[in-house]
Amino acid sequence: MKNRSKRSINSLFIITIIALIMLPATHAKAGPIKIENMTSASFDQLINDQDNKYLIVFMTSWCAPCRKELPTLIKLHKKYRDRGLKTIGISLDLDCPKTMQPILSMLKLNFPFYCVKERVATKYKIVAVPMLFLVKHGEIVEKIIGERSEKYINKKINIFLE
Repeated sequence: MKNRSKRSINSLFIITIIALIMLPATHAKAGPIKIENMTSASFDQLINDQDNKYLIVFMTSWCAPCRKELPTLIKLHKKYRDRGLKTIGISLDLDCPKTMQPILSMLKLNFPFYCVKERVATKYKIVAVPMLFLVKHGEIVEKIIGERSEKYINKKINIFLE
């Protein structure tokens, strides 16, 4: 009887150790966020999409207000994606994706993110960052320039989706 009890305790101990070893694996960080290049032609197609509504976020890695606003945009993406709003991130960094990767991974970005070349910024008059475009039926309905509060962006999105 003593041996059975001792074996049970040993087995329980071993199972506990294995479970503790496996615990970090179940909570491992997600892999890096995938950032793809987007051509000017592909961006034009996105803007001209007649079927979807977009919140397009322009930013750079060196822009402190951009980094500050990003958690709000992640939150708003979760809130509005079921209402048909597609959020797309766009980096204007010359050395993208290298500079954006650590920022987006740290914040656990939950929407697609792309790198574009300077031509897009010139063509669409991106004069400052952060800048948000609200795009519906192939038309830029609104440009929001500079860092804004969650309440302000939320209000603009609600009006846009009506």
